[in-house]
Amino acid sequence: MASSRAIEQTITFTINNSHNDAAEREAKDPNHIHSSSIICTNLPNEIEVSMNAPISNENAGTVGMLTGCFAASADVEPLKKKLFETVAEQLSAYLQKCFLNKQTTAQLGLLNDIQSIAKIGAWEFHYHAKGVFWSDEIYRIYGVSKNQSLTPNEAMSFYAPQSQEKIKRAFHDLTTNLEAYDLELAFTDASGNAKWVRTTGNSEVDQQGKVVRVYGTFEDVTEARLISTRLKEHTETLENILNNLNDAVITINSEGQIRQCNEVAVRLFGYDKSEPIGANVAMLMPQPYAMKHDSYMQHYKATGEAKIIGVGRQLPARRKNGDVFQMELSLTESVEKGEKQYIGLVRDISDRQYNQLRSIQANYLRRETLVDANDAICNAIARLPIFKHYQIQENLLHASADGQKFESRLETFKTRYASKYFGTNKGVSAVTLVANHAAINAKMIGANEHESHFIYDLLFSNTSDIKPDVLSTDTHGANHMNFALLDLSGYAFAPRYANVGSVIDDQFSIHNEQLVMKTPIDIATVESQWDVAQRIMISLQRKTTTQAVLVRKLSGYPKDHPLLKAITEYNRLVKALYILNYMGDEKLRKHVQRALNRGEAYHQLRRAIASVNGNRFRGSTDYEIELWNDCARLLTNAIIYFNSLVLSKLLVHFEHTGQIDMLTLTQQVSPVAWTNINLNGTYSFNFGQDILDMDELIRPITEEEVLIEN
Repeated sequence: MASSRAIEQTITFTINNSHNDAAEREAKDPNHIHSSSIICTNLPNEIEVSMNAPISNENAGTVGMLTGCFAASADVEPLKKKLFETVAEQLSAYLQKCFLNKQTTAQLGLLNDIQSIAKIGAWEFHYHAKGVFWSDEIYRIYGVSKNQSLTPNEAMSFYAPQSQEKIKRAFHDLTTNLEAYDLELAFTDASGNAKWVRTTGNSEVDQQGKVVRVYGTFEDVTEARLISTRLKEHTETLENILNNLNDAVITINSEGQIRQCNEVAVRLFGYDKSEPIGANVAMLMPQPYAMKHDSYMQHYKATGEAKIIGVGRQLPARRKNGDVFQMELSLTESVEKGEKQYIGLVRDISDRQYNQLRSIQANYLRRETLVDANDAICNAIARLPIFKHYQIQENLLHASADGQKFESRLETFKTRYASKYFGTNKGVSAVTLVANHAAINAKMIGANEHESHFIYDLLFSNTSDIKPDVLSTDTHGANHMNFALLDLSGYAFAPRYANVGSVIDDQFSIHNEQLVMKTPIDIATVESQWDVAQRIMISLQRKTTTQAVLVRKLSGYPKDHPLLKAITEYNRLVKALYILNYMGDEKLRKHVQRALNRGEAYHQLRRAIASVNGNRFRGSTDYEIELWNDCARLLTNAIIYFNSLVLSKLLVHFEHTGQIDMLTLTQQVSPVAWTNINLNGTYSFNFGQDILDMDELIRPITEEEVLIEN
């Protein structure tokens, strides 16, 4: 017995070893077969044998004649109807021949072997013979000995009462109206085992149209029925799960045709349940997406380049009535029966229509309005009771600035290659100014540009009420001018160097056990250019020029140019004082590290928001990318405000109840957290009511603390 795929193949050979002339034919017959040469393969039509040929082996010589070969397949899954009917017809025809012609016992034994292999019994009633024939397999199914009498009435008693009525009606229609039947019926064998059987019946008539024979098959389908029932239950369970999801689930094949959709999808798009099945999924898309969809699929099949698969995207979708709405789409790929299929999770992300959102974006989303919105939220954060507890240094507001790389789907003037961050693609860098957890300003720069050239502009263009006193950056924020520029503008610059030892070695040396400057500060040059330096600072503050322009301009001067030398000398002076303080003041080092840690925490939240939409900017211009970044900053600040509001409510409650431990803990909690925020949820723009009751929101926390104390 050999198995291949889901088909169990059984090959049976019969050998007649009673031929006396076998030895003579062994030498003469060209069809002579050695027993070791019989080839058995997985498929019956690949068996290579010669009928009526002598069979021999190496030890015993000729052992007999090959008189027959039979191969039958039994599907380990439920037998398909076509196979069942074919086997039934062949068995019945062969049974009639054996019964009427009274074939030999060996031939009837072969027939029983066939039935056992196929697991199908056969029965027949021939009116001329006036007898009922049951094959051995039927006796096995009934659980009785084949020597035991089994009349039609006795056989009928094994069926359940309802099944008896069905088989009686079917047999009546067979003999009266010549209507064949094929039934699955409840059945109990002689041992009391409940079963399900499948029985078929056909009739044969003479030239006058009179029934001369009725015959059929009988099969135990209990196992197949059980598998079918379990499969049905499993399918129903999956359907219930899918239908109770909040998301629409749509399955399409490799040609883009819809194979399945749950009830949520039907309601979301406004179709009847069976209406989308078999249609192209482009019917759910507005133009130009619908027109381009098939070419997208062909491109993916040809190149394997996935633009949406495995990446969440926000896209417009189209309902049956033509309404367009904004959806969140997550698409995954799977393989079923060797064919690729795609499963999409769709969610309506807004209570506003897509056209409304587009109109708002076109008419109201501008850099100026987004800056005002961010300032409004930052100012609201600053007014909360918790804000003063975010202070790193007493009486000083310590901020940080750092860049974060983002890939861009489209090329713009600022997008640049950076294999470390984007591989073979292009992207930009978003430099953000963070003070007491609030993102008070941001600027987009090219991935190839140095962050230090934009630090002053970030500070000076900040229009919120949160005004930093100290600014920390990493090594990328420091250059030969920033100490001077920020000091002249009233800011303290406190960078963290990656290799502070080398910075100290560049600045200082040891002389007579004293720390001295390696190169003394040229005070005379600084004093000679002081008026020019002040005019430059006025230009920066009046915004007639920018720090980046100033740096590029001064970098083009010769090293000994008086103005360039004066600014760099003043920068060395301020930097030297900072390095000395940094080495001797552990608190300062901790303050710098805390400020930078807050910037990194902001980056994590900012990245989580970006990942909702594929982690890539989709703007086609630098201005659009600026808008996208400010929108993401707005969402980030909104989350930080919400968390700060919750902390403020808790702070006031614990102050009022005198719970000092909880009060101290609340003061130390960071508002930069998003596990409590569903970033893939629905965006509701309902301004007519207060959606959140903050007192009710914090009640589980405050009540839990009371229970713990009691």
